[in-house]
Amino acid sequence: MIKKGMINITGAAESRVAPVIGKILKEEAKGQCLVVVSSYIRAKRLATDLSFFVDKNIYVLPPEEEGFIRYEAKNHDQMLQRLKILKALRTGEDCLVVAPATGAIRKLPPHQTFDDSAIKLTLGEEIDLELVKEKLVRMGYERVPLVEAKGEFSIRGSIIDIFTADGEAPYRVELFDTEIDSIRSFDLDTQRSIESLKFVEVYPAEQLLKDR
Repeated sequence: MIKKGMINITGAAESRVAPVIGKILKEEAKGQCLVVVSSYIRAKRLATDLSFFVDKNIYVLPPEEEGFIRYEAKNHDQMLQRLKILKALRTGEDCLVVAPATGAIRKLPPHQTFDDSAIKLTLGEEIDLELVKEKLVRMGYERVPLVEAKGEFSIRGSIIDIFTADGEAPYRVELFDTEIDSIRSFDLDTQRSIESLKFVEVYPAEQLLKDR
């Protein structure tokens, strides 16, 4: 983790901010860092500049409108991005988050609530399909006939398809009776498998979770 705590950079031209931050981070051990700037536009611009100087995964924390709790089809991308960042932070990923001041001061769900709500599906594990379905719904996932977007899941016989909030591709979990027989990521368009996995972790698709 960064040991210096908070560092305030003032008086530097905007073109020099990224190199300065890059130099600071090169002097520190691996860990997580938050950079707060004045606006979302500036955050996106700085994140692009930092990619040339920082050997870390870089995320831009989007702003959140007042009262924006549950995502809708037309405007859920920002919420899913916030949840992706929250997962990265909770799992200890070596990363840098660039945030506008309005986004940085917004309260996120208590980390224990976020962690406790996650589902880990492991190859060879016995599961209760009904309980998995109920938990996915409580976590904000929408059940659909066919998965097409992040935050959705489908159940067809012994097959569970889940497109996690942070995933680049959906996952297909196949059961043999009640045992997980295979876990694979797959391509949405072709439905072909991409990679076989030993487990998949599913984190919430909403910031405020439904009551248990």
